[in-house]
Amino acid sequence: VLGFTGRWLLKLSQPSGAAKNRVAVFDNARFLMSVLIIFTHLKEQVLLWELDPGRWLEGDNSSWYMSLFNPVSPFLTLTGFVVISGYVSQGAPSPARWRSFLVTIFLPCLMYSGVLAPQLAYFIKGESPTQQTLMRVIDASPEVEWYLQSLVTWRLLAFAVHGLAAKAGSPLWPWWLGICWAAAVSATVWGAPLFWSTTSMVYFLPAFAVGQLFPLADLLQAVEPCLSVRCFGAAVLAVWVWATAVLPGLSLHSNSFPTLDAFQHKTIFKDMPVLGPGPVEAWDVFLTPFLAIFSALLYSAVAITLIATIIPRATTCFTKAGGQGSLYIYLFHPFVIQLQSLFWVHLPPVITAALPMSYHVQSSVGHLAVYMLQLALCVLVAATLSSDPFIALLKPFMRPEWLVDLALGPLPAKTPPTSEGGISSK
Repeated sequence: VLGFTGRWLLKLSQPSGAAKNRVAVFDNARFLMSVLIIFTHLKEQVLLWELDPGRWLEGDNSSWYMSLFNPVSPFLTLTGFVVISGYVSQGAPSPARWRSFLVTIFLPCLMYSGVLAPQLAYFIKGESPTQQTLMRVIDASPEVEWYLQSLVTWRLLAFAVHGLAAKAGSPLWPWWLGICWAAAVSATVWGAPLFWSTTSMVYFLPAFAVGQLFPLADLLQAVEPCLSVRCFGAAVLAVWVWATAVLPGLSLHSNSFPTLDAFQHKTIFKDMPVLGPGPVEAWDVFLTPFLAIFSALLYSAVAITLIATIIPRATTCFTKAGGQGSLYIYLFHPFVIQLQSLFWVHLPPVITAALPMSYHVQSSVGHLAVYMLQLALCVLVAATLSSDPFIALLKPFMRPEWLVDLALGPLPAKTPPTSEGGISSK
């Protein structure tokens, strides 16, 4: 479906240089997805109030409302991040792109894993660097810097695919299809090396390929933001929540067939190879890699649908934060959550006794109030981590242009336009 839709969009309107420019919808989407990821991690690590299931719905209520926001985070939101990263990474390799790769991806990855993360862990939790710190630099998955390590590999693959396709005079999609299938087979059938977040990289590789190949800008031009489009996007989101949160709780599916959620956890948390020891059927060798690719493509299709239908396209107060600060939000929000945990732990006993720490929220309205309070807190955290002062403080590490200039020299100045006689137009 993604392939046919992309071909139809390309026939409908040929992509131009302006179509590849970053638009506000991508930055808005990244900010919203960052908030949802913070919300998921906050709910996992910090509970200000104990939630009693109460009578949210008839039957087994606890599994439904506790997973209310889980269908849109973290796997769907991370897939959306990867698709957008693939889209903004389109283009053939050039000296400027290689330099940008060093400044914005490769060196920040090393700086964060080897310098910033250990220092913050020491000052916040008192943890001194150990062998585990070095292992985290080598293989970060499932910690947050897996995304940077995977992005390094994806960008290198994108450069290689462009070079191979240019030499062969072929389109890009056969190369991406072959790479995704080979990676899925090797990782799920024989196992993936525990190096440089390979397991996570392989799982989300099809989503990055979708971003490289799918004409997102043309889709946004073809789909006008109107009420019917918003309603369609809301319906897709409602069906997705029902299928991934409500339906599994009903226990109607058979455990004999691996669910996408179980397969995701196997790949993300390095339970590789997916096929266990012992005799393996030939059909399993085909089915398992197919599920690896299919699940990522399914999440990519849902993410693209939501981006094109319900994400605001106009510039908002959070557009700049999602554009220049989404990576800062994603990488540094775990330390903010840890700081908040330490704040509650180290409060004086007199104050702690006066707080409603053991209050049981039993009503549906109370549950929603707690969720909304947590979401508001996540928005505040995201806005703080993407603010100009915070970015300026960490820019020498997260965008080390000074280091690249020191090693490679500054970029040459652009040559001014000349007239036909070779004399400057000035």
